[in-house]
Amino acid sequence: MITFLQIALSIFLNAIPAGGVVFRGWTPATALTLYWSENLVAVLLIGLRIAIHRRLTRRRGHYPLQVSTKNLKGRSSPQPTYLAEFLTVSLAFTLVHGIFLAAILTMVAKVSPDPTQVFQGLRWMIAAQVGSFVLDLFGLRHWPFADLKQSADRIMGRVLLIQLAFIGGMFFAAFSSHPEAVFAVFGFLKTLSDVTSRIPYTPKPGVEAPRWFLWFANRFDKGKHWKTGQDAATWWRETTMAERRRAEENEQVIETPQRV
Repeated sequence: MITFLQIALSIFLNAIPAGGVVFRGWTPATALTLYWSENLVAVLLIGLRIAIHRRLTRRRGHYPLQVSTKNLKGRSSPQPTYLAEFLTVSLAFTLVHGIFLAAILTMVAKVSPDPTQVFQGLRWMIAAQVGSFVLDLFGLRHWPFADLKQSADRIMGRVLLIQLAFIGGMFFAAFSSHPEAVFAVFGFLKTLSDVTSRIPYTPKPGVEAPRWFLWFANRFDKGKHWKTGQDAATWWRETTMAERRRAEENEQVIETPQRV
């Protein structure tokens, strides 16, 4: 039931900016501003999920393998927790993207989002995101760390996706008489991505390399890994086994966790 509600909220969330452009005449600048705002709110809510999950579960993945390391001057420097690392990277990308977006809209395109349209869309988008957050809280205590990390990793992919939409949207808005078309297509693809990410997925067991990977390695690198020069099948097997060991370690419960 919760999965169904999450899918419904994802569809509703994505329908707001795309539907505003296509059916209500919102400007492309408004839609791009809403997409950026969605990213910012998503980062903050994922950070809150991480903090709550850490407090409830004390899983090993939340904490650094080493409490501190030596810097160039020989002094000990604390290692960040998973929460600190996530917020640092994702907020930096999001804020830089926001500055870039504002600069292009004001100095190059010389357009600005409509404040009324932004407010209309943003209040419903935040409501949908908060609703999704509340639904996640019901089962957050039982989430494996791997599921939490997967949710956080999707945010970084979304930042890149929004950036591509921004570039494409500005291009079509400048040279097309129907800029709403690109937002309709992008809205559909983003909705599809968000919905499929909510469907439970269990990866296939096994550590052997898939056929497509070996085909590429044999065709372009003579069966070797392009970076390490190691046999491609061996590299895949060893990498997969190392990732699984790390994933198992991340799920361990720490009785007295170190806080950084």
